[in-house]
Parts: sequence; structure tokens; C-alpha cells
Amino acid sequence: MPKRLSFAEFADRNLSPVPWSEGEKIPWDDPAFSARMLQEHLTQDHDMASRRTSIIDSQIEALARLFGRENAQVLDLGCGPGLYCQRLANQGHQCTGIDFSPASIGYARQQANSFGLNIDYRHGDIRTTDFPKHQDIVLFLFGEFNVFQPEDAATIAKKAKEVLKPGGLFVMEPSTYDSIRAQGHGQSFWRAMSHGLFGDKPHIWMYEAIWDESSKTATDRHFILEEGANDIVEYASSAQAYTEDEYKALLKTAGFDHIRITNWQELGVDYHSPQFHVILAENKV
Repeated sequence: MPKRLSFAEFADRNLSPVPWSEGEKIPWDDPAFSARMLQEHLTQDHDMASRRTSIIDSQIEALARLFGRENAQVLDLGCGPGLYCQRLANQGHQCTGIDFSPASIGYARQQANSFGLNIDYRHGDIRTTDFPKHQDIVLFLFGEFNVFQPEDAATIAKKAKEVLKPGGLFVMEPSTYDSIRAQGHGQSFWRAMSHGLFGDKPHIWMYEAIWDESSKTATDRHFILEEGANDIVEYASSAQAYTEDEYKALLKTAGFDHIRITNWQELGVDYHSPQFHVILAENKV
């Protein structure tokens, strides 16, 4: 949850915070925040929250080739507004999506109902929400893996392994080590906003990024000063950087023994971002 700081507390803030000590994630579960974030997911102006439609369509074609079968059981972790589940369900796959954002899940359910699609959308924290069993594919896309503390990330990978059928596939899209490190060395800024992701009222948005070399983590801080407010609201989140070998070791510990690190271009998608890996971990057992 966001914290409220007096101006004195803001001035005296720790410029080298302990990762995750000031917040695990920006408040995806807050109804008002999640409603504003939903608009960022749906916009076609940028790829910062969810990718634009043309890219998602191409990724779905690549995923369908990976599945290699019809009517697969697919679990999408951090499914957002259902942009992948809806397309996969249209191809005949049986989809379950889990997400922390009430607005995204509400939108996803409305869309599924509108198009007559039988998609099981669940509002919950993937660390604690039960995953449906007997899955052919588990998806975990768009760098969400890195925002969890390492022990939680390991738990999520283990849960994915446990619900996959023999021969099932865990498709992860985590951030590269260099992209998280660059995030932690990002340029601080402030902006005057009439409205935005952090509020509907006029406000000042101040941002700073911190890289912690010892833990290999980036922490983002967003400080919001609303018009007429007597304090500053802080939103903070951290992200863990992993090398390719560390990703493989984590997945092996979770029980996967056949792991391939690739990217979307190699999978036939006309899109590439150096920010992300695509990792394919097969459940051989």
C-alpha cells in the first residue's frame, strides 16, 4: 500500500532503501488505481502496460505453434484484462486467468461474456491463489516474474510445475539482467500532471530509481503531491535481476529439467525487445 510522508520525512528519506521495504508493488489491487491502469493496458499508443494488438496477435500465433495441439488447458498468470486468454479461447483452448487487479478481471469477464467465451477469470494474488490442475501450458508474461521477491518467485515457479501435465510447458517472459539494472539507473524526474496513473486530480509526480548492487535489485519510487495536500504519497516497487544461469537454476530447483532461453523473434514473431527473454521450461515428468 502507498505510504504518506510529511515534507520533513520526504526530505530525510533514505536514498538507498532496502529493496521491497517500502512496497512490493504499486497498488494493482486498489479499485481506483486498477481502473486507471486498465486504460493503460487497453491503449494502442504504447506497449508499457500491455502490448498493442498487432504484437499480441503475432505472439498468439507463435504460442499456438508451441502448443502443437488443439483444446489445450492454458493458465495465464497475471492475465490483466484477458488480452491473451480471449484470443486463445477464440482458438478453442480452455483458459484460466489470474490477476490481482479488480478492474482488469472485471473487464476480462465482461469481454468473455460479450463474446460467449467460457474463460475462468480469478481475482487473486498468484502467490497464494490455488492454480487449476492438469494444465498443458502455463504463461507468465511481460516481466511480471521479476517484481516478486526471489522466494516468492521460486514458489510461483514450483506451483506452475506442480499443475502442469507431463509434457506441459511453462512459458515465462522475464526481464533481462541488463534491463533491470538499467531500470535501477534510470533518470530521476518530476512532472506537473493534470491527471494520470497516480490520480485524477492535478498533482506533481516525482520519480527516482535506485540500483542495489549487493542484491541486484532495482527500486522505483513514485512521490505524488496532490493539489492542496499537506503530505506526499509514496508508491514503491522493486524488481529482481537474474542472469540466464540464475533463471535456469531457479527453474531446475522448481523441478524443470528441460529449459530453453530464447526470444520472440526466434519464435517467429516480428517483434523484439532486448528487455525480455522468453524461457520455455518443459515438464518432463
